[in-house]
Amino acid sequence: MVCGLCFFYPNFTCFSMANLLRFTGIAFVLLALLFGYHWYYAAAPEPAETSEAGASLYWWAFQRAYPGKNIDMRHLSRAFEQQYGKANSATTKAIADENGTWRSLGPKNIGGRTLCLAFNPFNSNTLYVGSASGGLWRSFSGGEGQQAWHRVETGYPVLGVAAIAVSPLDSNVMYLGTGEVYNYQNTMPGIAIRTTRGSYGIGILKTTDGGQTWSKSLDWSYSDLRGVQQIAINPMNPNTVFAATTEGIFRSQNAGNTWQQVSSVIMATGIHISPADTALLLATHGGIDNDAISGIYRSADAGSSFTKITAGLPESFGGKAALNFSPVNANMVYASVAEPFNSIGLYRSADAGLTWELINSDDVAKHQGWYSHDVAVNPQNGNELLYVGIDVWKSEDAGFTFEQKTYWYNWFFGQVPVGGPEGPCDYVHGDIHGVYFSPFTENTAYMVTDGGIFRTTNGGECFEGLNGGYQTTQFYANFASSQTDSAFALGGMQDNATAIYTGSDAWTRVIGGDGLSTAIHPQDPDIVFGSYQYLGLQRSDNGGASFYGIQPPLNSEDRVNFAAPYELASANPQIMYAGTNFLYRSADAGLSWVRTSDTAPDGENPILTIAIAGNNPDRLYFSTSPNSLPPAKVFTTTNGGATFQNITANLPDRLVTDIALHPQNADIAYITLSGFGTPHVYVTENAGTNWTPLTDGLPDVPANTLLIDPNAPEIIYLGNDLGVYYSLNSGNSWQWYGEGLPHLAMVMHLGFSPVNNKLRIATHGNGVYEADAVAFPVGNQPPPDFGITNLQLYPNPTRQQTTLHLTAPQAGQLTLQVYNTAGSLVKTFAPVAMQSGQNAVLLDLGGLTTTGIYFVNAQFCLSPATADIDCTGKLMKLVKW
Repeated sequence: MVCGLCFFYPNFTCFSMANLLRFTGIAFVLLALLFGYHWYYAAAPEPAETSEAGASLYWWAFQRAYPGKNIDMRHLSRAFEQQYGKANSATTKAIADENGTWRSLGPKNIGGRTLCLAFNPFNSNTLYVGSASGGLWRSFSGGEGQQAWHRVETGYPVLGVAAIAVSPLDSNVMYLGTGEVYNYQNTMPGIAIRTTRGSYGIGILKTTDGGQTWSKSLDWSYSDLRGVQQIAINPMNPNTVFAATTEGIFRSQNAGNTWQQVSSVIMATGIHISPADTALLLATHGGIDNDAISGIYRSADAGSSFTKITAGLPESFGGKAALNFSPVNANMVYASVAEPFNSIGLYRSADAGLTWELINSDDVAKHQGWYSHDVAVNPQNGNELLYVGIDVWKSEDAGFTFEQKTYWYNWFFGQVPVGGPEGPCDYVHGDIHGVYFSPFTENTAYMVTDGGIFRTTNGGECFEGLNGGYQTTQFYANFASSQTDSAFALGGMQDNATAIYTGSDAWTRVIGGDGLSTAIHPQDPDIVFGSYQYLGLQRSDNGGASFYGIQPPLNSEDRVNFAAPYELASANPQIMYAGTNFLYRSADAGLSWVRTSDTAPDGENPILTIAIAGNNPDRLYFSTSPNSLPPAKVFTTTNGGATFQNITANLPDRLVTDIALHPQNADIAYITLSGFGTPHVYVTENAGTNWTPLTDGLPDVPANTLLIDPNAPEIIYLGNDLGVYYSLNSGNSWQWYGEGLPHLAMVMHLGFSPVNNKLRIATHGNGVYEADAVAFPVGNQPPPDFGITNLQLYPNPTRQQTTLHLTAPQAGQLTLQVYNTAGSLVKTFAPVAMQSGQNAVLLDLGGLTTTGIYFVNAQFCLSPATADIDCTGKLMKLVKW
């Protein structure tokens, strides 16, 4: 009934030498340097045998925190409230379901990273799971079937769900712990303190109606660097609830209405109530380089005070600990304790946590000791334990010996059916965050992993995937859609390789490791490109049936980003560019490579994103990542990389996450910026001599991707951490285009499928979606924008009325016309006089009988008008429900 796991991410560069010496072998030291600086050198890397969870999660956080120390949750919360309203989302969710413009493409046969699981205590078929960046999910079928799972919207900006607790007396009452945090503020040498958050968190939410509506219980919406790792409800008194958080242990004695901090020891990763004595609690604390506080803590007074237990335990450890009481004997407690990159071992207490002994030193966690391991006791047999880390291990002698039962590398490549087997009987996806024995069915246990949910029904002898409909995969940038076939696309996913879309929800898995950027040859769709971490480039000549390596010849001078870029030139797809801290060029679609210059444009700072002019393959823009020395920079070249020009000019110091060039005029370029506190879209019309911010209608949240409509370049799309926006006037003003998407969908890539004229997005946590491309209403192209600003329809969505707020440059007259999505004029409002400055116009929509999406064309004319150019307008999207 309770789930909650903490996954620690190492910020290795803050390690003391003593901590580094704890790891045996030079490989660990190299790994520490790798993570700390986000790049590494390898002459010919191969796909990792296990996930690069640390590097990928750190890279996610680095982009959003740079150049400060925090991922600024305030701005995201404020933007979400402005977009969806401060109330819970019961109404908003209904609108999205009924009138959503976006259609899911999957994958629904591949699960994404999953942090925890909880049971409904009164219904064995109802399960809840928390995904790492896809929100809360529920199954009414015990996880079985093609559409076993559906997302539960909360009405709040929730991505990572690390803890779920269901009341043992009323299954309508649930608590949700948010955020995925791996460490407590570490210092990165040479730059600043860095967060190591994995996804956004806002504290604890509560529902009393089974998840239909939610409210804030412990409100951290405007706090940075906080996460809730586990929640425990007192089974004898459900009004008493405990939470293990980054800030310590919190307790509520009034069912979550208020909370008190009962322990200030940071980085609490778990909280457990004894099944025999609810006044007895055990808590775990730890994290990378948090040795001073790491350990198991005990309370015998219902959480009023906690004491660190040392008898039989390590004095300190650098990873995490996970423990569970035996359901057979409440005095018996098992704890998995680990360093960052290896298990210390399995410890057992026979006196409810007062003293401990090491009973097994098998390295089950391996290099994920900071991240993913757990232990659980079979309720039907106290001698049977499942011990999980990279794989599943089973003991039949109370933990003294274990036998390995699963092998992560046995997953099936190719297309597996939705809801069907993902590997042989001994396959469970690697990096297992939690193991939970069913309270209903004997010998049945569930595992949550970086590849979704798995189950055994025979005590750990055989396993099966339960990921039908669980659309939570985390895509990176550069998702590719075929230019000739709307049913052919591919993209790379964190911890889940690369997958090909062929028109169904069941995608085809190819290439191992973390899947990164992909591409499809625009003239020959049989030529397909994929990659894994650190520029592990792969090419296929048979439409993805098989791949071979085509990585540039790197050497010791190269510094490579985790998500290293490469691009094909649309004017001549045989020409490719790839980036380390040097620029590489291929003239034969990746079969051979040369450095374009012996000079690294930005020293040891690696290239982050590349854009090639549509009509000139020698003209490029690219950005660099300040991994070695700030600031972030933007460069251009007009001779294929022989020489470079720094065009950073007046841009703020933020990571440039995407660059898009005007299809006819490469002097016009748009860039997107991550981080907070600055504009997030800039445009240059003079090849980077200066840059102009484009902010009207956009929130202050990290922007990840931008797309210019190739057929109508004045139409631009933006993907950010909130969703999708579009502009009909070259970015001068923006409108929301997120109906039908999950709330807070992190959009990492925008692209076109030209065959069916669809806009496609790849998200980091909710898979792939497509929607119709936005177009101007038929027969009514809006005139050029003239400078009215701050246009907003509120409320929007609405049922009967909405108010248009705007600022006029001077006195004039406003005419409003409403069009449906087919371009037909459906309503005209009488002209309204406008004064100079702020104005508000109430619009009665009673005549619009059909729910759905409309476009409002606001045409403003100066008074008195002297010429046609004195009348200009803007177009806005309106949703009626």
